[in-house]
Amino acid sequence: MPQILFELDPETEQDVPGPRWHKPSKRFIAEMGYHLVNEVEPNGNKTTKRVRTTHYLGCDRVEATDKYFQVRKNWIATRNEQRTAYDQEQARRRNEQLELLGRFKAVWAKTVERTVTAVQVVVPQQPLPPVVLQPLYPVAAFTLQAEKEKAEIFILTIKQACDRYLPQQKARIGLHGGKGINEESFKRHKQNLITGLAMNKNYCRQTKPIDVTKRLCDLTRADYESFVQFWCNPNHVKSERTSKNYTGAFSRMLKRLKVPLPDDVDDLFRVKFTKPTKIVRYQPDLLRPFLQLEDERLRLWCLMFLNFGYYQVDLARLRFEYITDFHGNPYQDGEMFITRRRERTKHQNLFTTTIYVWPETQRLMEKFRARRDNPSGMYFLSKLGTPHKYRSMGWKFFDAARNLGLSGVISIKQFRKIGASQIKSLDGSDAMHQYKANALNAADTPYIDEDYSRLTRALKIFRDKLIVDGVLVPV
Repeated sequence: MPQILFELDPETEQDVPGPRWHKPSKRFIAEMGYHLVNEVEPNGNKTTKRVRTTHYLGCDRVEATDKYFQVRKNWIATRNEQRTAYDQEQARRRNEQLELLGRFKAVWAKTVERTVTAVQVVVPQQPLPPVVLQPLYPVAAFTLQAEKEKAEIFILTIKQACDRYLPQQKARIGLHGGKGINEESFKRHKQNLITGLAMNKNYCRQTKPIDVTKRLCDLTRADYESFVQFWCNPNHVKSERTSKNYTGAFSRMLKRLKVPLPDDVDDLFRVKFTKPTKIVRYQPDLLRPFLQLEDERLRLWCLMFLNFGYYQVDLARLRFEYITDFHGNPYQDGEMFITRRRERTKHQNLFTTTIYVWPETQRLMEKFRARRDNPSGMYFLSKLGTPHKYRSMGWKFFDAARNLGLSGVISIKQFRKIGASQIKSLDGSDAMHQYKANALNAADTPYIDEDYSRLTRALKIFRDKLIVDGVLVPV
């Protein structure tokens, strides 16, 4: 029987099933608290047992949920009232040095009489009237509102849960203090989630990873395992990265919504990379065609990818106020620097980097820069006079790579990896971390104002190496 809620009973420290559908009676039921049953055996002996009480909550799910919380409230009040009386009696016996009572066991006021042959137990259909009593101990761990929210989530279908989850995530865009999410990261996460659940309109496979019309309370370990195995099947996706993106997006949604999961689901959703990360080695013959392109605009982009470790989004959103001198002041003349926060991580922290601009990069930047008074404030504009769309910049780079016969050999991300590897080998890890725009260690942040002269020196050494290897034509 599908369960809607699980919680911990403070008395028994055992899982107590919450509201669930009872097929024989075609009603929702819940087991809450205990009552006494007096049994009469055929030989005339009488025994008293403490039996779990079953409450019949009706056919409507919403009404059943409300009744469940009312019964829960009554049970807590009844238990606290009996606990108070128990503690008082126990204290009296202890003071008078009498035999102490046994372990405290709360029960409803109802007592049922039955014979051994008659197994049917008559349980009151209506919940007991509420007992007005101040609890002896706080019951914050069993906050009714929190339980109700958990129950409401658990009875949703996967699609309904997704529709509730995505607006919550979208509302985090732009928040500070580690609570935010980058807009582009949200778009990618949304795409991975919708595609992973096969809810996109273009999904054309005959089989689906999971039934999105199924309620969260009906999902079993087998459903989660089938979902993960579907996206880890090489016949469905070729890339392990894609498998991790799709399964990780669904796992992230379940955790954010605090859906109760089997104990080993975390291990089930953990997708490991068996293939090594692709990192292109520094090869002059591979970089030379890009840094000597006849199309100067594309050549500028490739120079910035390598010089700054930028991606296309960093180029598209470069602004005039980011162009500075070494000290971070507005640029006047001489050596040019760029002082800014990295686009990909700026929603997570406030630190900036100051990076040296090679003369060859500077010359082309000044040649293709937009008017300083343009409405967008962007340093570069497209030929139409509008801000660049970074996806279009990526497509143009891929076209250039294909024309050079290097499609699939090198990507925009590889320029950053090549640059980081070379700077580390030329000047050490500190310069490499500055090139990658890594944040300082949390313990050092309050004490150290990072000095980027090391990175400037490393970039100048790297430029000299590129010139010697015939990759870069000096100005």
